[in-house]
Amino acid sequence: MIRVIVFVVVASVVAVLATWLADFPAEVAIFGQGYELRTSLGVLAAGVLIVAAVVAVLVELYRMLVTAPRRLARYRQDRRTLRGYQALGQGMLAAASGNAGQARLLAAEAKRLLGEAPAILLLDAQTAQLTGDDRAAAQSFRRMLDSPESELMGLRGLLTQAMRAGDREEALELARRAYRRSPDAPWAVSALFELLTGAQRWSEALAVVDRLVPLGLASPEEATRYRAILHHLRAVELQGERRPMDALKEERKALKALPGFAPAAANAARIAHRLGRDREARRLVEDAWQIAPHPELARAYADLAPMERPGERYRRFERLRARNADHVETRLALAELALLAGRLDDARQHLEVALAKGATPRACRLMAELERAAGASASVVQSWLAKAGEAEPDPAWVCDDTGEVLPEWRPFSTSGRFGAVSWTVPPKVSALAVPPRPPFLLVDSRPEPSEAEPAQAA
Repeated sequence: MIRVIVFVVVASVVAVLATWLADFPAEVAIFGQGYELRTSLGVLAAGVLIVAAVVAVLVELYRMLVTAPRRLARYRQDRRTLRGYQALGQGMLAAASGNAGQARLLAAEAKRLLGEAPAILLLDAQTAQLTGDDRAAAQSFRRMLDSPESELMGLRGLLTQAMRAGDREEALELARRAYRRSPDAPWAVSALFELLTGAQRWSEALAVVDRLVPLGLASPEEATRYRAILHHLRAVELQGERRPMDALKEERKALKALPGFAPAAANAARIAHRLGRDREARRLVEDAWQIAPHPELARAYADLAPMERPGERYRRFERLRARNADHVETRLALAELALLAGRLDDARQHLEVALAKGATPRACRLMAELERAAGASASVVQSWLAKAGEAEPDPAWVCDDTGEVLPEWRPFSTSGRFGAVSWTVPPKVSALAVPPRPPFLLVDSRPEPSEAEPAQAA
């Protein structure tokens, strides 16, 4: 609408000016070389406009003639490029459908028309992979590294080939380069973290953990668990290097990230004990016990005084009871110790509380031992052992991927995934596949004659 209004206004102004010039009572005279030309102002203006129009047309014709070869070459190049991209698109579709022969022909046609564009190299690589020519595919991927636009694509292709060939060292170097090139690429971060953990590069993996959550590769809880596990594994590594102080610092970081993480707390307590820091060792176990009681913590607490008598150990373990009295693990640990010390009444009290919370194989077996020590009949003992076989499993280290029960904690699941082992109640069938661990407090325990005799008399 605005353009129409502008056109009408301009046309009106031109018409008015033309009418004014035609009616303007003026005459123009031109003298030169003995000649005299007289005309009106309107005729002169019209003549000037006509001459200007003719000149403009002649100039445009000249420009078209001069630039015609260049415009023709550009037209041909555009047509060539269009045909090249059509061949490239059809080649991609052929490669995706598994038609290696047609993909190869179309790739050659696209390369003839477009040259070695990044997309052409990708099509070459895909075609080579379809025919099983890994060497040709690798050459295409490596040529992609020369261009910033296709470098990341080439790195991903080479990384995939290295992983398929089992060359994890080469894959790790490629993943590092891809991460430096694009730290926001999810596949690069995921591959680098997997390869670093698989290569036991714990410190380097710690630097990558923080990138997992923003990219949606792990939940905040999973990242926290990964961080705690990596600090713990780094501590174990430092222990092998005879650097106990640094190892203890790493375990503290693990517990700061995930308080109550039993493997880290137990190992930290043992390190502190060997360094002569018994008070810190006790505190590490007690603090973890307050959060999440665990058999591994009880074993570590027992290891702080390996030669003490059962009665002494029972009294010392009362400190754990003060930290988390109502937990089943607390009751079972104290019941086992009381049984070893000959305190049958205390053992029965603890086991009754534990059984009230839910019968488990461990609680039932301890109850069978208690009844045997108390002189009960064989049928009573056997009934408790039968209940142990029917009870819901005790918590154990379970593979998150397969549900398999593991005899101890591991950083990797049975499927090879990092951080996929949890302390939980396993499926009952899986639990039966793993023999029960012997009572953890029997190791290095000496008999308590003064308190064991009443049990024998009973």
